[in-house]
Amino acid sequence: MAVTKTEPINGSTNKPSSSTVLLKSDLMSTLSLKSLKLKTKQQELLIRVSILCLVYVLAFITRLFSVLRYESMIHEFDPYFNYRTTLFLTEKGFYEFWNWFDSESWYPLGRIIGGTLYPGLMVTAAIMYWGLRFLRFAVHIREVCVLTAPFFASNTTLVAYFFGKEIWDTGAGLVAAVLIAICPGYISRSVAGSYDNEGVAIFALLLTFYLFVKAVNTGSLAWGLASAFGYFYMVSAWGGYVFIINLIPLYVLVLLITGRYSMRLYVAYNSMYVLGMLLAMQIRFVGFQHVQSGEHMAAMGVFFLMQGFYFLGWVKHLLGDKKKFEALLRIIVTCAVGVGAIALGVGTASGYISPWTGRFYSLLDPTYAKDHIPIIASVSEHQPTAWSSFMFDFHILLFLFPAGLYFCFKRLSDATIFIVMYGLTSMYFAGVMVRLILVATPAVCLISAIAVSATIKNLTTLLRTKSKVSQTGSTKGTSGGKGSSKSLPDQSQPFQRNGAIALLFGAFYLLSRYAIHCTWVTSEAYSSPSIVLAARGAHGNRVIFDDYREAYYWLRQNTPSDAKVMSWWDYGYQITAMGNRTVIVDNNTWNNTHIATVGRAMSSYEDEAYEIMRSLDVNYVLVVFGGVTGYSSDDINKFLWMVRIGGGVFPVIKEPDYLVNGEYRVDKGAAPKMLNCLMYKLSYYRFGELVTEYGKPPGYDRARGVEIGNKDIKLEHLEEAFTTSNWIVRIYKINPLRSSTRDVSSHPTQPPSHSNTCFQHRKLKLDHIQQSCNNSTSTTEGAFCIMISKHVFDYFPVGISSSLSSIFLKVVLYLSVEGHWTWRRREEGSLLKMGNKYYGECHEKSIHCLKPANKEASLERETDNERWAPPPQTWDLTSSAWAGLYFRSLLMGSDSICLTLQLGNRGMGPLSSLLKWNEVDLPSREEKLRNDSRQLLSAQ
Repeated sequence: MAVTKTEPINGSTNKPSSSTVLLKSDLMSTLSLKSLKLKTKQQELLIRVSILCLVYVLAFITRLFSVLRYESMIHEFDPYFNYRTTLFLTEKGFYEFWNWFDSESWYPLGRIIGGTLYPGLMVTAAIMYWGLRFLRFAVHIREVCVLTAPFFASNTTLVAYFFGKEIWDTGAGLVAAVLIAICPGYISRSVAGSYDNEGVAIFALLLTFYLFVKAVNTGSLAWGLASAFGYFYMVSAWGGYVFIINLIPLYVLVLLITGRYSMRLYVAYNSMYVLGMLLAMQIRFVGFQHVQSGEHMAAMGVFFLMQGFYFLGWVKHLLGDKKKFEALLRIIVTCAVGVGAIALGVGTASGYISPWTGRFYSLLDPTYAKDHIPIIASVSEHQPTAWSSFMFDFHILLFLFPAGLYFCFKRLSDATIFIVMYGLTSMYFAGVMVRLILVATPAVCLISAIAVSATIKNLTTLLRTKSKVSQTGSTKGTSGGKGSSKSLPDQSQPFQRNGAIALLFGAFYLLSRYAIHCTWVTSEAYSSPSIVLAARGAHGNRVIFDDYREAYYWLRQNTPSDAKVMSWWDYGYQITAMGNRTVIVDNNTWNNTHIATVGRAMSSYEDEAYEIMRSLDVNYVLVVFGGVTGYSSDDINKFLWMVRIGGGVFPVIKEPDYLVNGEYRVDKGAAPKMLNCLMYKLSYYRFGELVTEYGKPPGYDRARGVEIGNKDIKLEHLEEAFTTSNWIVRIYKINPLRSSTRDVSSHPTQPPSHSNTCFQHRKLKLDHIQQSCNNSTSTTEGAFCIMISKHVFDYFPVGISSSLSSIFLKVVLYLSVEGHWTWRRREEGSLLKMGNKYYGECHEKSIHCLKPANKEASLERETDNERWAPPPQTWDLTSSAWAGLYFRSLLMGSDSICLTLQLGNRGMGPLSSLLKWNEVDLPSREEKLRNDSRQLLSAQ
């Protein structure tokens, strides 16, 4: 059957039938809000909830570029430590997590994990993981860690909405939620895979501020207590809580000065501070800092000031006489200021109140870190912020921010005063330190949202008003000539209306450009994991450099499980987490001396560096090199910071020795010490044979754009073990000691001869040593002195130029000569000053500092000190010689020992021998020591 096609007659088009029109009208009426028969407020609520849901989803999916482009992986450096600890928590549980001593980091010191981190991020991810597993979702903990930051970024949009609504109106809250959802300043630390503390901390920070402002506006005790719990979560998640505990007291102080004191403020601050402080003290890493740290004293001072205000108000009401009250006020204020100043001075002088930290000083004085603590200034995110970074992260918000401040000052209230102070202080800190742009982003978004909301509201109000006026005028004009002449519309009305429409279109255009910019920045700048590098090839195709994971996989598969890897501290977390190998230093940077030792090794000649590495039991050295690929964040570009940090502890390292006329160079004009230091040789070994770019000579460094100065590099004590496919990571193995060098494990009967004048002290006779030892305070100490001194020069130990060695030797010495194998608390202070931060906490908190020596001893028979103290050593010849050398330096003065002895000329480094815990119980050790002492005394 043929189907005929209807053609239009005389060129006319077919009109839709009446049934089609009715169908479309019924469909539109069905989809309209009117069909739901909702009231106006209900319709507004529905639209508001719909917008928030869309923004919530937008905030999550816009952070998934890295997962879609690469794979589900952890980014950066610190997140790998967070992932490793979270994995440990989910597998071992809370008890093992709090008592975890990590021997794979900071060798040979180790690290107490449970007491040296902010656990909020790990606990949050673990709870989500356990919850999903309880609901029978088959997820891996890595997937939870990867998506934690996007999830909390979505939650932050909801908090931003309620915060904006609280300080201004609903429109400002909606705009704030949209702005913060895609703002690059926040996205930089909340993309998928950015498993760092800031991922949950910004949510906690904004939540704390919102709850506190809500408490101030309402005077409700419940909101005040809720803000305390928000503060507790912030303290558990990030060290940036110091910003909260200083901004809120500053805000309260401003309200007191401006005469805005009220009972609402009194209830809000007191409830937040008291409960928040008590909760924060439950975090082991924070402890009693709220009452002992100078960074927290402002909050305590404002707390007492609030009590004074309340007391004075009560006294004023009780007296009723203004003159008497003013006289009493002067007396009370004078006494209070005097007592406070005396208490603060005594507390600071006695050491009860600790001074501000280096990072805190750096915020007030940007040059402080570079001059006094170079390790802080060496971190790129601690550098001052360039103006281009503000434009890159804020875009048009940088111009809306001043407009929002104007509207806030125009309508001052307790809430707007808070957001103004938050915005101004955070923007100042963001200018000092680029990392703190993250803290300023919520304030910038909220204040900009106020500007957008107020502007759009004023423009739409103007349009509605003009529309009503014109409609009224036209109606009266048609009723008669008289009415028409009296109600002629203003001639400027069309221009105002057109101007308002133009401004609205301009505002929407700028906001659309903001959305485009945010999407581009998120995709291109902030969604590339640093562990996997990407670049554009000659034909525009994307090239992936996966050298980091390639190197860590090689370490895990091809090195002994107990191998120690030395690298700059930037890569410590990744080596431990992905390579599963012990590192000398990592990103925790708690011991500046240990990091300086690594910096000294990297900046020394190979012979000197070899001795340092042997003393630290280093087996492999890892360096990052970008000369082939043009990767600029390599160790050569970081090298001057190694020199500065090393020179801060070891004056023998001087930065001018590596510069030429104040210029840092790696070509033929470089300084001789630069061309021959360990870092240069490890980075450019065999590089002089390589042609990296067409038309360039061999050995052309693409990262620095020069031809290297030393192409004929020979290694004496190291050998190349592995270089990744793109030469980004290079690993070298430490060669074993040569046969000409004695190994302490062989225990020769006759000491070898040494030509160095440092060994002239071997001629000292034993009776002279014994005479010095007779001055000891106890028989055991004197016998021990003789025993260890006998082996000092028979088995040549290393020197004590390293303060790290001094720490360990002093620990071993006092564990031995104090008589009862217990940890003496009087030594804690000196050890803390020497850099070992955690030994003092071991005794105080009864936690595992080191591996317990006596595993089978019953808890009833051992005392707490015996059970938890660092276990003593079996005094073999090596450890005896070590402790003897240090002990003799204490007895006879530094002149009796050469302080420049070579480090680590033994088959096993001395620090390693000190860490070989024996399994003999305590009484057997004491008996062994007494027997050895008797044998030595009888032999004389």
